[in-house]
Amino acid sequence: MFDHHFHLVQLPTPLEVAKELIKVGYGGEICACELAEWSKQKELCNKIEGHAGKPFFEQAYGLHPMFASTAQERDFELLRDFLKSTPDAAVGECGLDRRFKGYEVGGAQELALRKQVKLAIELERRITFHIVGDHRRVFKILKEEGLPSNWPLYFHRFSGDGEAVALAREYEANFGNPRKRECVPQDRIRYETDADASFCDSDTPPQKVAELLVEKLLQHAQAPHFCKKYG
Repeated sequence: MFDHHFHLVQLPTPLEVAKELIKVGYGGEICACELAEWSKQKELCNKIEGHAGKPFFEQAYGLHPMFASTAQERDFELLRDFLKSTPDAAVGECGLDRRFKGYEVGGAQELALRKQVKLAIELERRITFHIVGDHRRVFKILKEEGLPSNWPLYFHRFSGDGEAVALAREYEANFGNPRKRECVPQDRIRYETDADASFCDSDTPPQKVAELLVEKLLQHAQAPHFCKKYG
């Protein structure tokens, strides 16, 4: 089972949860999307037996649009360091979200997104997007920043429509838990829990957290369309 997007470091006792997930063959992309989480995720993965816990956990480091308005230039330099020290890590989640400050054209969210797209190009990394709002703006930015065609992209909790899917055809794009499944080719649909600090109570035992993750992922997947990346 492969959870294409969740926040392991935000879960209670994340190392113990990771061990429980490994026992049942549950893998996923774990995302650290603010400065305070980057080192926590790095340290966690270093403690997991094997090389960063692989093949169970892939990593992503980025700056969520929620935090864009307070980002400093040094934050992006630090993000580069984390990405360079984790050669297989994706960039993200990054993007635009109309619910937070800096969403306007040319605002802080757009600036942060552009910087992360540039990092992805520089380091040749896949990009994980968080978009709540105008998807067309994101594709315009990708064009302006010179992102090559066929670049691997992942649209976390995809809320776009058929037009957004059409714009993504130029890239190697996959779509997590799409709101409008009928707009997305079946082979491009992926499933995720997006589990974070709100997923369960802080005193939930690790085994129970693991059980809840499996349950939620299967609910989203609605077998037989469940995407299994690792056996």
